[in-house]
Parts: sequence; structure tokens; C-alpha cells
Amino acid sequence: MDNAGFESEGISDVHAPHKNGSTKSKPTSNNTNSPKPEPNGSASGEVEMLEIVPSSPKTNGFHEEDSVKENCKSVVSITLKPLGWKRYLGLVYTLLSTNMFSLSSNILKLVGHIHPLTVGIYAFPVAAVLSFPFIWYTLRVEKKPVLDNVLPISQNKKVVFFIWFRAMTSVLISYGLIASFKYISVADTRTILAAAVITVYFFSWICFGEKCGCVPVVVAIMAMCGIGIMTRPPVLTGAKEFDNDTLIGVSLAVGCMILATVIILSLRFLQNVHHGVLNACLYSWAFLSSLPFAIAFGKMDLPENGWDIVGVVGVGVLWFLGNMFLVLALQVEEAGVVALIRTSEVIFTFFWQMVILKVYPDLISLVGAALVVTGVVVVTLRKWVESLNPTNALKERLSFLLL
Repeated sequence: MDNAGFESEGISDVHAPHKNGSTKSKPTSNNTNSPKPEPNGSASGEVEMLEIVPSSPKTNGFHEEDSVKENCKSVVSITLKPLGWKRYLGLVYTLLSTNMFSLSSNILKLVGHIHPLTVGIYAFPVAAVLSFPFIWYTLRVEKKPVLDNVLPISQNKKVVFFIWFRAMTSVLISYGLIASFKYISVADTRTILAAAVITVYFFSWICFGEKCGCVPVVVAIMAMCGIGIMTRPPVLTGAKEFDNDTLIGVSLAVGCMILATVIILSLRFLQNVHHGVLNACLYSWAFLSSLPFAIAFGKMDLPENGWDIVGVVGVGVLWFLGNMFLVLALQVEEAGVVALIRTSEVIFTFFWQMVILKVYPDLISLVGAALVVTGVVVVTLRKWVESLNPTNALKERLSFLLL
């Protein structure tokens, strides 16, 4: 029931259409000296303008002015970035998305006295219904199909399987995290889950033979040390032995992290499926799979306290808003930048934990979180640098991250 299963894992989860709005024009003259337009690899809303580049005037019987006009057909494309506050839209959308997800985690902890199945059968359908406007917008406004890569099922069995697999695994993560909240803090749980970005490298290396490198190994060791610190070993706490509740909570969070890693890897088979369809299927499956258990265990009753009802419904709304702002962020900003900004979710989780739950982090939590988040930031930066153009000066400066 936590948002981790229902948010876009490591960005790959949400496949937003990149709106470029640019217009490219090919040169119509044979002027080989005209500079070539640089590829616009980001969906940052950049606007391309056309600049007239006059060629050397010809004097083969034509008037010089006519000759210049004739040769002015050679054009190049230059890129102008949005001016004013619009250039920060990607940053704003991403920060709003991370806030929605971290806030939903803390609300789930706040309503922890309500049975998880009760929370699920009321929060999941809210999120599912609110996911359909994405599909409607694509069908009615953009006039694009959304089920081409899903139907007919007989020809898209692998895609349909991974849609179901993602939904099923997400449900397991949700209930695993809500169980973890009962033993350790929300911030510690979210910090451990964030390490999934690091473990993806190793699973990709093992399963797909992809390059790993020295930097991911170093940051993985750093993250493991951070998680180890969060188990609160006796050497740090002065206790005689480990606390069983802490070990259970950390173990649940680590299990969820591994499942989240599997989800990220499976998303490479869903890259061409509309994000609205993915989320609608996910939330719908979560509701339908939880409903029989809620009926069997008698957990269908709506919470009696009005604030509890607001909290349960609010979680579904926050899941929807988190995904919506993430989609908007991906439409106007590079995916690598969005992924980097999303590492701030751990910080926001600590903040909302203090505001809502009045739980303040101790030194052990802060040190553990610092190690894990540092590793996540380094790995995310590495992924972003890999995606840069080989001629980019920034890629040369940060080449040490590619080791």
C-alpha cells in the first residue's frame, strides 16, 4: 500500500510522451560549410528557431541582390531555451512528485492502526479511477491509440505477462512496506528502498550481461554499509544484542528493495506501453487482488473516524498526483535530471516524518541515510553522464564516473 509499488521506479516506470515543440528544417543549398544542427535529446520544451545564413554571392550573370536571396536558402537550426520561470518547470514538477510520494508514506504510517487490507480496498480504486484521465487525454486530445502494444493479447503475450507481473510484484512491495513501517521508521524504510537504483546495476550485469564498472561496486559497498548501520548494531547503540524488531523491519525493507529492482528490470519490456494503461492496470489489479482477502477476513468496513477516511482516500489521491507530476516532469525535462532530483525523496520523507509523526531522526539514521543517498546520487549521475553526447564537455569532466 505504500507508494513504492505504484510510483515510477527509477523513472523507467512512466513512459510519458516527450513534447518537443521544435521544428527542424533541412538545408536546401549545397553549402557544406553550414553548421549542422545539434540533436535535441531532451524533452525540455526547447524552441528551435531558423537563422538565415547567406552564402558567398555569385556573379554568374545575376544581379548581386538576387544572388544573395538565392543563396539565403541555406539554413541552420539553433536552440533557444525557455526564458523566465518556465525553465524551472521540470524541477518544480519533480519536487512536487517526490513530495506526494513521501507524504503518502508518512500518512500510511499515521493510519497504521487500520488494517492494511482496509486501506487497500479504498485507496487503490481511488488511484485507479484518477489514472484514466491520462488515457482519455491521449485518446481524445492527442488523438493517439493507447492499446496498440497490448491488443490483441495473443500477439502481445510477453507484454501482457509483464504488465501483470509488475502489478503483482507492486502489491507485494506495498504490503511488505506497510509491515516494515510497524518495526522501523518511514525514513529508514524509504532510504533502504531507494538503494534499488544501485542494485539494478548488478542485476543487469548478472541477468543481461551489461557492463557494471568500478564506481557501482564502490557505491554498492557504501550503500550496504548504510543499511548495515540502520540495523543498529550493538557496537553503535551500546546494547547487548541486536533489536529483533529493527532486524525484522530492515529485512522487510531489503526484500521490498529487491522486488523493486526486479520491477525496474521488467519495465524494459514495457517501454512502449502507455503510462496511463500501466498505472490503471496496476491499481485495478491491486484492488481486485486485495478484495477477496478483505472479504474473507472481514476488513471491508469503512474506518469510523473521519480523519482516518480522509487519510485512506488521501493516500490514493497522492499516488495519482505523484505519478501525474512525474509524467509532467518527464515531458519538459531530461530523464536523467529528473532521476537525480528524485533522490531528494529521502530528505522529504525525513521532513514529513518530523511534521506529521513528530519523529526526529537520530545520528544513526542520518549517517545510514547519508551513505545510501550518496551512493544513489553517484549512480544516477553516472547514468546521466552515459546518456550525454560524446562531444559534450560535461561528459569529459565527469568521465571518472564511468570507470
